[in-house]
Amino acid sequence: MIQWNSFYAARAQGDYQNLVSTLADSIVQMAGGFPDERVFPGAEALEAMQSLYEQAGPALMQYAGPIGYEPLRQWVAERAGGSTALSADHVLLTHGAQQGIDLIARMLLDPGDTVIVEAPTFHGALWVFQSHGARILSVPLEQDGMDVSCLKQMLADLARTNQLPKFIYTIPTFHNPTGYTTSLERRVAMLEICSTFGVPIVEDLPYSDIWYDAPPLPSYLELSDHSVSVIQLGTFSKTLCPAFRVGWMIGDESFIAKTIHFKHISDTCSSLLMQRTAYELCSNGFLERNVSKARNLYRQKRDALMEALARHPIEGASCSRPGGGFFAWLTLPAGMSATVLKKHALEAGVAVAASPMFYEEEGRDHACRITFSCPQAAEIETGVGRLATAMNRLIQQI
Repeated sequence: MIQWNSFYAARAQGDYQNLVSTLADSIVQMAGGFPDERVFPGAEALEAMQSLYEQAGPALMQYAGPIGYEPLRQWVAERAGGSTALSADHVLLTHGAQQGIDLIARMLLDPGDTVIVEAPTFHGALWVFQSHGARILSVPLEQDGMDVSCLKQMLADLARTNQLPKFIYTIPTFHNPTGYTTSLERRVAMLEICSTFGVPIVEDLPYSDIWYDAPPLPSYLELSDHSVSVIQLGTFSKTLCPAFRVGWMIGDESFIAKTIHFKHISDTCSSLLMQRTAYELCSNGFLERNVSKARNLYRQKRDALMEALARHPIEGASCSRPGGGFFAWLTLPAGMSATVLKKHALEAGVAVAASPMFYEEEGRDHACRITFSCPQAAEIETGVGRLATAMNRLIQQI
Protein backbone atom coordinates (compact mmCIF):
# COMPACT_ATOMS: atom_id res chain seq x y z
CA MET A 1 0.00 0.00 0.00
CA ILE A 2 1.25 3.49 -0.87
CA GLN A 3 2.33 5.66 2.07
CA TRP A 4 0.72 8.88 0.93
CA ASN A 5 2.67 11.10 3.32
CA SER A 6 5.71 10.77 1.10
CA PHE A 7 3.71 11.98 -1.93
CA TYR A 8 2.08 15.08 -0.43
CA ALA A 9 3.11 18.48 -1.76
CA ALA A 10 4.61 20.90 0.75
CA ARG A 11 1.29 22.76 0.96
CA ALA A 12 -0.45 19.58 2.18
CA GLN A 13 1.99 18.69 4.95
CA GLY A 14 0.28 20.64 7.73
CA ASP A 15 -2.60 19.69 9.99
CA TYR A 16 -5.62 21.98 9.72
CA GLN A 17 -8.53 22.42 12.11
CA ASN A 18 -12.06 21.83 10.85
CA LEU A 19 -14.68 24.10 12.38
CA VAL A 20 -17.57 22.73 10.32
CA SER A 21 -17.48 19.15 11.57
CA THR A 22 -20.75 17.83 12.95
CA LEU A 23 -20.96 18.09 16.74
CA ALA A 24 -23.17 16.11 19.07
CA ASP A 25 -26.59 17.64 19.63
CA SER A 26 -25.69 18.26 23.27
CA ILE A 27 -22.86 20.62 22.28
CA VAL A 28 -23.66 24.32 21.90
CA GLN A 29 -22.04 25.34 18.60
CA MET A 30 -20.24 28.66 19.14
CA ALA A 31 -17.18 27.83 17.02
CA GLY A 32 -18.18 27.66 13.35
CA GLY A 33 -19.66 30.69 11.59
CA PHE A 34 -22.98 29.13 10.63
CA PRO A 35 -25.95 31.40 9.78
CA ASP A 36 -29.32 30.85 11.43
CA GLU A 37 -31.40 28.58 9.21
CA ARG A 38 -34.47 30.75 9.81
CA VAL A 39 -33.12 33.29 7.32
CA PHE A 40 -32.72 30.74 4.51
CA PRO A 41 -35.04 31.27 1.51
CA GLY A 42 -36.59 27.80 1.39
CA ALA A 43 -40.01 28.25 -0.19
CA GLU A 44 -38.91 31.43 -1.96
CA ALA A 45 -35.94 29.71 -3.61
CA LEU A 46 -38.06 26.75 -4.72
CA GLU A 47 -40.65 29.10 -6.21
CA ALA A 48 -37.95 31.05 -8.04
CA MET A 49 -36.36 27.87 -9.42
CA GLN A 50 -39.71 26.57 -10.62
CA SER A 51 -40.45 29.84 -12.40
CA LEU A 52 -36.98 29.94 -13.95
CA TYR A 53 -37.26 26.37 -15.20
CA GLU A 54 -40.62 27.12 -16.78
CA GLN A 55 -38.99 30.05 -18.60
CA ALA A 56 -35.63 28.53 -19.58
CA GLY A 57 -36.18 24.77 -19.54
CA PRO A 58 -33.21 22.36 -19.35
CA ALA A 59 -30.81 25.10 -20.49
CA LEU A 60 -30.98 26.35 -16.90
CA MET A 61 -28.89 23.31 -15.93
CA GLN A 62 -26.26 23.69 -18.65
CA TYR A 63 -22.65 24.84 -18.35
CA ALA A 64 -22.31 28.61 -18.20
CA GLY A 65 -19.56 31.13 -18.80
CA PRO A 66 -17.00 31.25 -15.97
CA ILE A 67 -17.51 34.97 -15.37
CA GLY A 68 -21.10 34.42 -14.26
CA TYR A 69 -24.66 35.52 -15.03
CA GLU A 70 -24.53 39.06 -16.42
CA PRO A 71 -27.72 40.49 -14.86
CA LEU A 72 -26.51 39.43 -11.41
CA ARG A 73 -23.06 40.89 -12.08
CA GLN A 74 -24.70 44.17 -13.08
CA TRP A 75 -26.82 44.10 -9.90
CA VAL A 76 -23.69 43.61 -7.77
CA ALA A 77 -21.90 46.44 -9.61
CA GLU A 78 -24.73 48.90 -9.09
CA ARG A 79 -25.16 48.02 -5.43
CA ALA A 80 -21.45 48.27 -4.61
CA GLY A 81 -20.48 51.22 -6.73
CA GLY A 82 -21.79 54.15 -4.74
CA SER A 83 -20.42 57.21 -6.52
CA THR A 84 -17.99 55.02 -8.47
CA ALA A 85 -19.14 54.00 -11.95
CA LEU A 86 -19.04 50.21 -12.04
CA SER A 87 -20.42 47.82 -14.63
CA ALA A 88 -20.85 44.07 -14.99
CA ASP A 89 -17.35 43.99 -16.51
CA HIS A 90 -15.94 44.86 -13.08
CA VAL A 91 -17.56 41.78 -11.49
CA LEU A 92 -16.72 38.08 -11.50
CA LEU A 93 -19.15 35.71 -9.79
CA THR A 94 -17.42 33.13 -7.59
CA HIS A 95 -18.24 29.90 -5.79
CA GLY A 96 -18.50 31.80 -2.51
CA ALA A 97 -16.12 34.51 -1.33
CA GLN A 98 -13.59 31.84 -0.30
CA GLN A 99 -13.00 31.01 -3.95
CA GLY A 100 -12.47 34.70 -4.57
CA ILE A 101 -9.59 34.72 -2.08
CA ASP A 102 -8.05 31.73 -3.82
CA LEU A 103 -8.44 33.26 -7.29
CA ILE A 104 -6.72 36.45 -6.14
CA ALA A 105 -3.87 34.35 -4.75
CA ARG A 106 -3.62 32.42 -8.03
CA MET A 107 -3.48 35.70 -9.94
CA LEU A 108 -1.01 37.59 -7.79
CA LEU A 109 1.14 35.28 -5.68
CA ASP A 110 4.28 33.42 -6.61
CA PRO A 111 5.96 31.37 -3.87
CA GLY A 112 7.82 33.73 -1.57
CA ASP A 113 5.74 36.80 -2.41
CA THR A 114 4.65 38.91 0.54
CA VAL A 115 1.07 39.43 1.76
CA ILE A 116 0.11 41.63 4.71
CA VAL A 117 -2.83 40.64 6.91
CA GLU A 118 -4.38 41.77 10.14
CA ALA A 119 -3.48 39.95 13.33
CA PRO A 120 -5.79 38.17 13.94
CA THR A 121 -7.50 37.44 10.62
CA PHE A 122 -9.80 34.97 8.87
CA HIS A 123 -8.24 31.51 9.06
CA GLY A 124 -9.58 30.58 5.61
CA ALA A 125 -7.55 33.40 4.05
CA LEU A 126 -4.42 32.33 5.92
CA TRP A 127 -4.83 28.80 4.61
CA VAL A 128 -5.09 30.06 1.03
CA PHE A 129 -2.02 32.28 1.29
CA GLN A 130 -0.04 29.52 2.99
CA SER A 131 -1.01 27.03 0.27
CA HIS A 132 0.40 29.41 -2.36
CA GLY A 133 3.72 29.67 -0.54
CA ALA A 134 3.29 33.31 0.44
CA ARG A 135 5.34 35.11 3.02
CA ILE A 136 2.64 36.37 5.40
CA LEU A 137 3.34 39.44 7.53
CA SER A 138 0.91 40.55 10.23
CA VAL A 139 -0.04 44.01 11.44
CA PRO A 140 -1.73 44.27 14.86
CA LEU A 141 -5.48 44.79 14.75
CA GLU A 142 -6.97 47.20 17.27
CA GLN A 143 -10.61 47.89 18.04
CA ASP A 144 -10.73 50.67 15.44
CA GLY A 145 -8.80 48.75 12.80
CA MET A 146 -5.33 47.88 11.63
CA ASP A 147 -2.51 49.76 13.35
CA VAL A 148 -1.75 52.15 10.47
CA SER A 149 1.46 53.48 12.06
CA CYS A 150 2.80 49.95 12.21
CA LEU A 151 1.63 49.33 8.64
CA LYS A 152 3.35 52.46 7.34
CA GLN A 153 6.64 51.53 9.01
CA MET A 154 6.40 47.95 7.74
CA LEU A 155 5.83 49.10 4.17
CA ALA A 156 8.71 51.57 4.41
CA ASP A 157 11.03 48.80 5.62
CA LEU A 158 9.88 46.47 2.84
CA ALA A 159 10.26 49.19 0.20
CA ARG A 160 13.93 49.65 1.14
CA THR A 161 14.60 46.01 0.23
CA ASN A 162 12.28 46.00 -2.79
CA GLN A 163 9.96 43.50 -1.10
CA LEU A 164 6.65 45.35 -1.02
CA PRO A 165 3.63 43.07 -0.60
CA LYS A 166 1.50 42.04 -3.54
CA PHE A 167 -1.55 43.18 -1.54
CA ILE A 168 -2.99 43.84 1.91
CA TYR A 169 -5.89 41.58 2.92
CA THR A 170 -8.38 43.16 5.32
CA ILE A 171 -11.87 42.62 6.73
CA PRO A 172 -12.70 46.21 7.72
CA THR A 173 -16.37 45.79 8.64
CA PHE A 174 -17.53 43.43 11.41
CA HIS A 175 -14.23 41.61 11.31
CA ASN A 176 -13.79 37.85 11.50
CA PRO A 177 -12.80 36.78 14.16
CA THR A 178 -12.97 39.88 16.39
CA GLY A 179 -16.15 41.70 15.36
CA TYR A 180 -14.17 44.97 15.18
CA THR A 181 -14.87 47.67 12.57
CA THR A 182 -12.19 49.89 11.08
CA SER A 183 -12.90 53.57 11.74
CA LEU A 184 -13.34 56.05 8.90
CA GLU A 185 -10.16 57.83 10.00
CA ARG A 186 -8.13 54.65 9.68
CA ARG A 187 -9.72 53.75 6.37
CA VAL A 188 -8.68 57.08 4.92
CA ALA A 189 -5.19 56.72 6.41
CA MET A 190 -4.79 53.23 4.99
CA LEU A 191 -5.79 54.41 1.51
CA GLU A 192 -3.24 57.22 1.72
CA ILE A 193 -0.53 54.81 2.83
CA CYS A 194 -1.32 52.31 0.09
CA SER A 195 -1.39 55.10 -2.48
CA THR A 196 2.07 56.24 -1.36
CA PHE A 197 3.57 52.75 -1.65
CA GLY A 198 1.49 51.51 -4.61
CA VAL A 199 0.06 48.50 -2.79
CA PRO A 200 -3.41 47.09 -3.65
CA ILE A 201 -6.06 46.41 -1.01
CA VAL A 202 -8.18 43.27 -0.95
CA GLU A 203 -11.24 43.99 1.21
CA ASP A 204 -13.42 41.08 2.25
CA LEU A 205 -16.98 42.16 3.12
CA PRO A 206 -19.06 39.07 3.94
CA TYR A 207 -20.86 40.69 6.88
CA SER A 208 -21.37 44.34 5.89
CA ASP A 209 -25.14 43.95 5.37
CA ILE A 210 -25.57 42.42 8.84
CA TRP A 211 -25.36 45.58 10.93
CA TYR A 212 -27.08 46.20 14.28
CA ASP A 213 -26.42 49.67 15.65
CA ALA A 214 -25.68 51.80 12.57
CA PRO A 215 -25.17 51.24 8.82
CA PRO A 216 -21.60 50.31 7.87
CA LEU A 217 -18.98 52.89 6.98
CA PRO A 218 -18.07 53.39 3.31
CA SER A 219 -15.96 50.57 1.93
CA TYR A 220 -12.42 51.03 0.63
CA LEU A 221 -13.86 50.59 -2.85
CA GLU A 222 -16.27 53.48 -2.28
CA LEU A 223 -13.63 55.70 -0.68
CA SER A 224 -10.91 55.04 -3.24
CA ASP A 225 -10.24 57.76 -5.81
CA HIS A 226 -8.60 55.23 -8.14
CA SER A 227 -5.12 56.10 -6.83
CA VAL A 228 -5.34 52.77 -4.99
CA SER A 229 -6.36 49.49 -6.60
CA VAL A 230 -9.09 47.86 -4.48
CA ILE A 231 -10.42 44.36 -5.01
CA GLN A 232 -13.63 43.70 -3.09
CA LEU A 233 -15.11 40.33 -2.15
CA GLY A 234 -18.72 39.64 -1.20
CA THR A 235 -21.13 36.76 -0.77
CA PHE A 236 -24.79 35.77 -0.43
CA SER A 237 -23.91 33.10 2.15
CA LYS A 238 -24.85 35.35 5.07
CA THR A 239 -27.83 37.16 3.52
CA LEU A 240 -29.47 34.29 1.58
CA CYS A 241 -27.81 30.94 2.34
CA PRO A 242 -24.42 29.19 2.11
CA ALA A 243 -25.78 26.39 -0.12
CA PHE A 244 -26.14 28.73 -3.11
CA ARG A 245 -22.33 29.12 -3.13
CA VAL A 246 -22.66 32.47 -4.90
CA GLY A 247 -20.15 35.18 -4.14
CA TRP A 248 -18.39 37.85 -6.17
CA MET A 249 -15.20 39.72 -6.81
CA ILE A 250 -15.14 43.37 -7.87
CA GLY A 251 -12.03 44.86 -9.42
CA ASP A 252 -10.41 46.61 -12.34
CA GLU A 253 -11.81 45.41 -15.66
CA SER A 254 -8.44 44.14 -16.87
CA PHE A 255 -7.89 42.24 -13.63
CA ILE A 256 -11.34 40.63 -13.80
CA ALA A 257 -10.83 39.69 -17.46
CA LYS A 258 -7.56 37.96 -16.61
CA THR A 259 -9.09 36.17 -13.62
CA ILE A 260 -11.72 34.47 -15.80
CA HIS A 261 -9.10 31.98 -17.01
CA PHE A 262 -8.22 30.92 -13.46
CA LYS A 263 -11.88 30.66 -12.51
CA HIS A 264 -12.27 28.28 -15.47
CA ILE A 265 -9.31 26.22 -14.24
CA SER A 266 -10.76 26.12 -10.74
CA ASP A 267 -14.26 24.78 -11.49
CA THR A 268 -15.13 25.48 -15.17
CA CYS A 269 -18.10 27.55 -14.00
CA SER A 270 -20.37 28.06 -11.03
CA SER A 271 -24.00 26.96 -11.07
CA LEU A 272 -26.14 29.01 -13.45
CA LEU A 273 -29.20 27.70 -11.62
CA MET A 274 -27.99 29.11 -8.30
CA GLN A 275 -26.85 32.41 -9.79
CA ARG A 276 -30.15 32.99 -11.54
CA THR A 277 -32.08 32.01 -8.41
CA ALA A 278 -30.04 34.48 -6.38
CA TYR A 279 -30.74 37.17 -8.97
CA GLU A 280 -34.49 36.51 -8.81
CA LEU A 281 -34.40 36.89 -5.03
CA CYS A 282 -32.45 40.14 -5.38
CA SER A 283 -34.57 41.68 -8.12
CA ASN A 284 -37.98 40.78 -6.63
CA GLY A 285 -37.24 42.49 -3.30
CA PHE A 286 -36.85 39.35 -1.21
CA LEU A 287 -33.18 39.96 -0.40
CA GLU A 288 -33.75 43.35 1.21
CA ARG A 289 -36.64 41.99 3.29
CA ASN A 290 -34.51 39.02 4.32
CA VAL A 291 -31.56 41.20 5.26
CA SER A 292 -33.83 43.29 7.48
CA LYS A 293 -35.10 40.09 9.12
CA ALA A 294 -31.54 38.84 9.57
CA ARG A 295 -30.39 42.08 11.20
CA ASN A 296 -33.17 41.91 13.77
CA LEU A 297 -32.57 38.23 14.49
CA TYR A 298 -28.81 38.51 14.86
CA ARG A 299 -29.06 41.75 16.85
CA GLN A 300 -31.15 39.87 19.42
CA LYS A 301 -28.51 37.14 19.53
CA ARG A 302 -25.68 39.66 19.92
CA ASP A 303 -27.59 41.22 22.81
CA ALA A 304 -28.24 37.78 24.31
CA LEU A 305 -24.51 37.07 24.24
CA MET A 306 -23.63 40.38 25.90
CA GLU A 307 -26.27 39.82 28.58
CA ALA A 308 -25.12 36.24 29.20
CA LEU A 309 -21.51 37.37 29.57
CA ALA A 310 -22.63 40.01 32.08
CA ARG A 311 -24.44 37.32 34.08
CA HIS A 312 -21.38 35.07 34.05
CA PRO A 313 -18.47 37.46 34.65
CA ILE A 314 -14.94 36.06 34.52
CA GLU A 315 -12.26 38.02 36.36
CA GLY A 316 -9.61 39.23 33.94
CA ALA A 317 -11.60 38.44 30.78
CA SER A 318 -13.09 40.94 28.34
CA CYS A 319 -15.22 40.63 25.21
CA SER A 320 -15.79 42.81 22.16
CA ARG A 321 -19.28 44.15 21.44
CA PRO A 322 -19.68 43.82 17.67
CA GLY A 323 -21.81 46.30 15.77
CA GLY A 324 -22.65 43.62 13.21
CA GLY A 325 -21.58 40.28 11.84
CA PHE A 326 -21.47 36.90 13.56
CA PHE A 327 -18.56 37.03 16.00
CA ALA A 328 -17.25 38.40 19.30
CA TRP A 329 -13.67 38.19 20.56
CA LEU A 330 -13.18 36.96 24.12
CA THR A 331 -9.79 37.95 25.56
CA LEU A 332 -8.85 35.52 28.31
CA PRO A 333 -7.37 36.19 31.76
CA ALA A 334 -3.59 36.45 31.81
CA GLY A 335 -1.96 33.06 31.77
CA MET A 336 -4.97 31.15 30.43
CA SER A 337 -4.45 29.11 27.24
CA ALA A 338 -7.18 29.31 24.62
CA THR A 339 -6.15 25.90 23.29
CA VAL A 340 -6.55 24.34 26.73
CA LEU A 341 -9.82 26.22 27.29
CA LYS A 342 -11.20 24.98 23.98
CA LYS A 343 -10.70 21.38 25.12
CA HIS A 344 -12.22 21.96 28.56
CA ALA A 345 -15.12 23.92 27.07
CA LEU A 346 -15.95 21.10 24.68
CA GLU A 347 -15.96 18.67 27.58
CA ALA A 348 -18.35 21.06 29.35
CA GLY A 349 -20.65 21.09 26.30
CA VAL A 350 -19.77 24.21 24.28
CA ALA A 351 -17.56 24.60 21.19
CA VAL A 352 -15.46 27.74 20.70
CA ALA A 353 -12.59 28.59 18.34
CA ALA A 354 -9.19 29.16 19.97
CA SER A 355 -7.12 32.15 18.83
CA PRO A 356 -4.00 30.41 17.39
CA MET A 357 -5.78 29.46 14.17
CA PHE A 358 -6.40 33.14 13.38
CA TYR A 359 -2.71 34.11 13.47
CA GLU A 360 0.18 33.44 11.15
CA GLU A 361 2.72 33.64 13.96
CA GLU A 362 2.80 31.11 16.77
CA GLY A 363 2.16 31.73 20.42
CA ARG A 364 -1.03 33.80 20.15
CA ASP A 365 -3.02 31.63 22.56
CA HIS A 366 -4.82 34.34 24.52
CA ALA A 367 -8.38 34.60 23.14
CA CYS A 368 -11.37 32.76 21.69
CA ARG A 369 -13.79 33.59 18.89
CA ILE A 370 -17.39 33.31 20.07
CA THR A 371 -19.99 32.77 17.34
CA PHE A 372 -23.50 33.89 18.22
CA SER A 373 -25.16 33.56 14.81
CA CYS A 374 -26.14 29.90 14.95
CA PRO A 375 -27.33 29.07 18.49
CA GLN A 376 -30.68 30.30 19.74
CA ALA A 377 -30.85 32.80 22.60
CA ALA A 378 -31.44 30.10 25.22
CA GLU A 379 -28.53 28.10 23.83
CA ILE A 380 -26.31 31.17 24.00
CA GLU A 381 -27.11 31.50 27.70
CA THR A 382 -26.36 27.80 28.21
CA GLY A 383 -23.17 27.97 26.16
CA VAL A 384 -21.81 31.01 28.00
CA GLY A 385 -22.62 29.38 31.33
CA ARG A 386 -20.71 26.26 30.33
CA LEU A 387 -17.81 28.32 29.06
CA ALA A 388 -17.69 30.32 32.29
CA THR A 389 -17.63 27.10 34.29
CA ALA A 390 -14.68 25.81 32.26
CA MET A 391 -12.84 29.12 32.61
CA ASN A 392 -13.36 29.31 36.36
CA ARG A 393 -11.89 25.84 36.72
CA LEU A 394 -8.84 26.85 34.71
CA ILE A 395 -8.39 30.09 36.67
CA GLN A 396 -7.84 28.01 39.76
CA GLN A 397 -4.93 26.28 37.99
CA ILE A 398 -3.18 29.47 36.88
